[in-house]
Amino acid sequence: MKRFEFDNLEHHANMWVIHQGKKYYVISVCFPEALFGLVPQKEDYPADEWSWVRCESVELIKNEVIIFPRKQILETLK
Repeated sequence: MKRFEFDNLEHHANMWVIHQGKKYYVISVCFPEALFGLVPQKEDYPADEWSWVRCESVELIKNEVIIFPRKQILETLK
């Protein structure tokens, strides 16, 4: 991932990436340095077990995002 992609990415709570051919869960992000904190699974890990990697070292796994209608749209449908 390029730095401009990182800067424009909609970061969310269920992000997965590929790093060195393996799938990792993004447990944290360091925005100023463009770093991802990676862990093997979506579980709690102590911070000293996180692997910090540069955004250029990962490939984002695209998740399907479900966008819920806004309140105004719901009100017009009534």
